[in-house]
Amino acid sequence: MQIEIDCPNCAAHYSLGDEMLGRKVQCGECEAKFSICEDGSVHREPAIASKAEPQQEAVANKELAKAYLDEARTMAESGDNRAAIPLYDRSIELYEFLVNHQGQQDLAHDLATVYMSKGGAMLALSDNRTAAILYDKASKIYEVLVNQKGRREFGNDLALAYQNNAVAISALGDERAAVSLYDRALEIYQRFANEEGRRELDARVATAHVSKAMAVSALGDNRAAVSLYGRAVQIYERLVNQEGRRELADDLAAVYRGMALSVSALGDNQAAALLYNRAIEIYERLVNQEGRRELAQNLAEVYKNKAALTGSLGRASKSRL
Repeated sequence: MQIEIDCPNCAAHYSLGDEMLGRKVQCGECEAKFSICEDGSVHREPAIASKAEPQQEAVANKELAKAYLDEARTMAESGDNRAAIPLYDRSIELYEFLVNHQGQQDLAHDLATVYMSKGGAMLALSDNRTAAILYDKASKIYEVLVNQKGRREFGNDLALAYQNNAVAISALGDERAAVSLYDRALEIYQRFANEEGRRELDARVATAHVSKAMAVSALGDNRAAVSLYGRAVQIYERLVNQEGRRELADDLAAVYRGMALSVSALGDNQAAALLYNRAIEIYERLVNQEGRRELAQNLAEVYKNKAALTGSLGRASKSRL
């Protein structure tokens, strides 16, 4: 069977036998080297800088790496994470070559960024193990930049890498390791928010509190979970009701629901019912008044939670008679 390919550098067209799948070739027109993937697509090989033009070659590789990253992000934003993966891989291959083999340490942040982006795609595809590996690689780069090179501007990126890694590890069932990573993220977020006035990070602080609450609840410590949910509620209430961040209202409702579950697990069903009521109030306004129909399922689930709780309260009341 013949396969039709174009050189990724000069667009020269070739008709080749399928035995060339998986092999590296060189264009007869421009002499660019590229691989023919098993699916018939072509992959340009990272060009090794020549002695004559090392700077120009490095610039070309950097631009190509960024182009692959931009295309991958476009695919991911459209919902096609599976198609984005090979593009992320090509970007990673180029950035790793530039950073690790050519010593361009100024591109280390760019490499970490691609690891983070691919990690997000792997999470979306439920490949949590690969996502955790990628987030760990990004964390190690950011740790060097922040802790050894004093690049404090990347502190927020380091915290996000810890937080995303915790999400992946939690999905793999290692809640204790996830809690440790959430603590690292919170330490950085809170330092920026409190010491440097980075109030734009408040929403991330709240999200980290919620994620950690879910992890400690899974470990059976619902009392600690309630405390963490309470901190998140305080932040979201201020952001939504005082600062007008209406886009976070559904997050606030979700926190009330999560807190209600933990409070109920501690045996205080009456307090849990009040928390469910608060979640229902927010969801009803979002769905019925603001037209957020995509949240109707969330509202229905809280109704079910409260109905089950009401049944428990009714049985408890009868048992006391």
